[in-house]
Order: sequence, then structure tokens, then C-alpha cells
Amino acid sequence: MKEFILLQNTLCSLNNAINNGDNTSVFGLSFGEKALFLCNQKRQIIYVCNNMNNAIMLAEEMNSFNKNCKILMNFPTDCFGMNSYTYGQTIIDSVDALFSLLENKVNCLIVSPQVFMQKFASRDIFAKSVINLKVGDHINQKNFINNLTQIGYKKVDFVTSQGEFSVRGDIVNIFDFISQNPIKIDFFDDIIENICYFDTETFKKIQDIKTINVLPTTTMLFNESKGQEIFNKIDDDFNKTLKSLDINAQTKLKTLFEEFKINFDAKNYHYVLNWLIPYIDNNSISSYFDSDALVVFDDVKQIVDKINEEYNQFYISYKSLKDTGNVLIGHKNYFLNQDNIFNFNNQMLSFQQITTQNRIFEPKHVESYKSSAQTNYYGNFNLLYEDLKYYLEFQNNVVIFAGSDDLKTYLIKFLYSQNLLIEDYDIFKKNVENNKNLLKNSIKNAKKIYISANNLPYGAFFVEDKLVII
Repeated sequence: MKEFILLQNTLCSLNNAINNGDNTSVFGLSFGEKALFLCNQKRQIIYVCNNMNNAIMLAEEMNSFNKNCKILMNFPTDCFGMNSYTYGQTIIDSVDALFSLLENKVNCLIVSPQVFMQKFASRDIFAKSVINLKVGDHINQKNFINNLTQIGYKKVDFVTSQGEFSVRGDIVNIFDFISQNPIKIDFFDDIIENICYFDTETFKKIQDIKTINVLPTTTMLFNESKGQEIFNKIDDDFNKTLKSLDINAQTKLKTLFEEFKINFDAKNYHYVLNWLIPYIDNNSISSYFDSDALVVFDDVKQIVDKINEEYNQFYISYKSLKDTGNVLIGHKNYFLNQDNIFNFNNQMLSFQQITTQNRIFEPKHVESYKSSAQTNYYGNFNLLYEDLKYYLEFQNNVVIFAGSDDLKTYLIKFLYSQNLLIEDYDIFKKNVENNKNLLKNSIKNAKKIYISANNLPYGAFFVEDKLVII
């Protein structure tokens, strides 16, 4: 499939601009054309879009190219509430994405614009918070349990859900934050004798394992060594905020601050994390990207408009809460500075509509294309046949990805019966895969229909190149 796309004139120009490191704006490509171009990149892709449906579609396309994708589109709805920082799916997805980025296991990270607003622990701090356990390791149990608490795990009598752990003699049970089942760790003194997954209902062993990473339960981590310094800042902000409030609001703030102090002194940092976030050392999500990652903005106008909307709503909410004694002055810094969220060193590519301007970066290179909508032919072979005749009449090459061997066989028989010239793309590619010049000339000189058994969720029509991918 790559040979059909990258040897064509249309995307060669765009590909050259990207390979040269130019920040680029592109107009006119359909979703399928964008997706196919991104799938052929041999570097990490960060795809910023405002549409969950497009995020899922791109992930499906990337998966068909055996690319590992992570989608991070959720957004915290309660930024200030005491005890409201919960183990929701938003946090689980975020922790999973950060760890996968650390482990270089992400080919494509698909994010919403709001993710760039959020604060994250630095790479080093997050990496150091991951607890690696191996059978045979010597681990001080007391320190180990303290570390679990510091990265957000809650001690309970019986482990039933993610983010919990229990201790019974020499056995520690942990429900890791992104695992489907909890683990049981058997100690002999300070030596790990055995690790296994177990069922929470039957408590029966599911599988022995040799090693596991226990991930933190949050993307923001509190450094206890800086506890007094951070508390002093919060206490100072408390006194400043108090002076600006009326008597009723002062009473409310004093109550909340006392609750915060009780939890802080008890080292229940996770329960007051929303209050701590503005005061903790932090980084942007961009600090987790590969140095050569390509950051792609799909429809910059929608992205910028969404960012502006979110910040405006946040500041309105913040002012109301501050004036009623629910938050401190410093909580205005809950998110990253709006002016700096897209200031990073990675190369950038924007997909835009013809009528929009690039409001995120100044492009060095600009491309514009003609695009054509693709038809969904599923189950409608007569419509497919009519369109194929049209494409061949105007000298287009057509590549059909059937999705299975059975459907490929059926399509070949059906189209042969309609007197259309068919080439088995899988055999054709194998015969010429070591000779790109032969492949290029074959494509150029013979306008045919090629059929592959491989799956490709979304096709494209490259008008200038006379190439249709279905």
C-alpha cells in the first residue's frame, strides 16, 4: 500500500516538506487522505483533534498499519473540589498513555486540545514513581508500602478495585491502576518469592508472573521532601485570599482550609490533590513526546476556538468560586499558561479548511489539494462496479482492500464476470517489492483494479494522481 501512495506526485511534495523538518499547513485533504499520509510516517505522531469520532477512525486506520495508538480525549470536569480527584477512566487513560510514552510504545497519540492545557508530572518524576517488582528482588516491605501510599494507592482490608492494596502478614495484594486483575505478592522476609494475578471474587490464582510495573494512580505527583515549602505557599495564599472576602466567604474558606490542613498533615495528599496541583512542579504533555515526533493539528480553527472557550469558562468559574471562599488566589494557575501551551520544539503540521488561517504556528511550507468524497460500498457490489468503470474510463488506478481472503476472492470473481481487468495486489506486490522502479512503472503504465485481502478502514481519492483507494 505504501508504494501506491508515496511514489505518487501529490503526497511526495508534502512528504518532502515534512522530511525537511518544515512546519507545514495543508489544505483540501479528506479524512482518508490525511489518515493514509500519517500512517506512512516512520515517526511518532501526536494528533490533536476536537472530534472523538475522528479520533476513533484514525486509531482504526493506524491499527491496520500495525501502529500502536493511544487516545486521550477526556477532560477533568471538577478542577477545585476537595476530595474530588478520583480514579476515573480519565485518569486511568492518562496514566496508561504517559507510561506507554515513557516506554516508547506509542506510534500515535491522539489527544483533544484540552490535554495541552493540563499539567503533568515531569518525565523523571513520573518514571521514578513507577514501582518495578521482580521475583527474587530484595525489598523493604515498610518502604514498599509507604511508596504505594505516596503514589496514590489506598490501603483497604480486601482489594476489590483499581488503586487499592492490602497487607496480610507476608502477603501484599495490589490492584494495579491499569491492570484487569489484582496481583498477589508473597514475601519471605524482604525477598519476593512469588507474584501472581488472582480473581477478586474467588481469590484463585489466574497466572504466575515474573515481573510487573505498579503505576501511580495520578499524572501529578507530590514530592514529600518539598511538603513544607509547598504548604507555606498555600498558607500564604490562604491569608491573602482571606483578606479579599466578606465574612460569609471567609467562614467558608477557613472551613475548607482546615479540612485541607488535616489531610495534608496526615499525608493524605491524594485527597487534596486538586488544591495542590497549582503549587506542584509540572510539565506539559509535550515533554513526553519523542524529540522527532510530528505534532498534527486537525482543523486549527476548531482547536483554537475550543482552547479559548475552555479557558474562558475556567476563569469565570474560578472567579465565582474565589469570591465565595471556595478556592485560593493561586488556584487561577490550575492549568498551564494559555499563551505557552503550543510553544514546544517539535515539528508541526496543520490540516485546514480552505477558508481558515493557521492560528497556532507560522508555516514554512503550504500545500493545497483537490479532494473528493469516498462512497461506502459495503454490500453494494453493483454500485462499486459502476464506479470502477467510471474510474477506469478516466485512467485511474484503483486499489481495493477487501478485509478478508474470502471477500477478496468473491470480488475478483464478481469483477471478472463483469469483464473488468483485475490484479491480485498481494501477489503483484510480492513479485515487484524488491524493485521500486518496476513497481513505479507498473503503476504508471497500467491503469488497473488491484485487490488486496488486507483491511483498510478508510480509503481516499487522490484526484491529481488518479489514484483511488477503497
